Amino acid sequence: MDLGGVPDEGARDGEDVDDEDGLGFGVHAHYFADQADEGESQPRSEDERYIVEPVDWHARDDAGFTFYVENSDRVMCRTLPSSRAFMAVRRRLECWFDYEKNRKLFFSSSLRDIGLSNPDLQGERLLACTPVGDETVLRWKDTGNEALDAPSRRIWPSRSSPATPPVDPGHKLKIARKILELVPSAKFFDGHPLPPLTGALPDPIRTYVVWELREIDFRSALYAVDYTIRQAHGQAIDPHVRESQLRDCWGGSDLKPNELFPSPFSSTARTPAKLDALKALFKFMADWPRSEEFLKVPESPWTVENMDDLAAMVWRCYAQTHFDYLRFHTPKPYIRPPLPWP
Repeated sequence: MDLGGVPDEGARDGEDVDDEDGLGFGVHAHYFADQADEGESQPRSEDERYIVEPVDWHARDDAGFTFYVENSDRVMCRTLPSSRAFMAVRRRLECWFDYEKNRKLFFSSSLRDIGLSNPDLQGERLLACTPVGDETVLRWKDTGNEALDAPSRRIWPSRSSPATPPVDPGHKLKIARKILELVPSAKFFDGHPLPPLTGALPDPIRTYVVWELREIDFRSALYAVDYTIRQAHGQAIDPHVRESQLRDCWGGSDLKPNELFPSPFSSTARTPAKLDALKALFKFMADWPRSEEFLKVPESPWTVENMDDLAAMVWRCYAQTHFDYLRFHTPKPYIRPPLPWP
């Protein structure tokens, strides 16, 4: 599938766009150089990100960046954020930042280091340079299918909040350390400026923050119970594939919600996206113990019209299994309140 180029203006509203053909979502790929070239500066750690990240990086909209997306043949093609094919799969792609060239890079492969407790904090990485004529590694093309003269080299895993200087571990007063942690984040939330903290935040902002914490709680709980089951029963599965399957359960994106791409469960609307997420939950939990007691394959395919029966099955299975293995309240998704900012 070609995700590059101009938006698919020829497709009529309501037409299906084949958005997954040939894309290996979640398959791990190693596109990084083993070491810096002679005379090239070494990659920076995550603690040094704030030094190179532009101060307005998280305040810009999509028009402020150049987008590149990985196609199924290991080619990074320039695309437009408004491309219908790209929009259809954007939430399932892994995003990296190129601060030097003002680019957002989207990979269908997984590049993050799963050995870290938080793969988003692995720091700067160097993409390997592609020898001329070598089609077995990552290649780059610009608009018009021309080879790109300046491929990205120094990239960082995406993050949803601005980078800030690390807290000095030498601080002995816990309250002082906590204040240092909170001061940078008190100015912005998800890139949006907050009013001066001279009193309580306005109710709309507080309501939205609480909703986001609850949504993170649900997504983390789904991961936690699945991880506990796999550890208890020795279920072996590629962690990158499982991570991709997990994200499909709420319609894509990371554990932290993205306000531009809300989960289909954050709305009361009966949509094909919500049906797809319920199907993904069904498939995700099908390997769990006792799942056959809850999950029944229907005689006819699930549709938006009969999705309530599917929803009842998957939520009962999730809630009971969560309690069986973790023995505490089962977090669930809630309807998202209105965004408190323009």
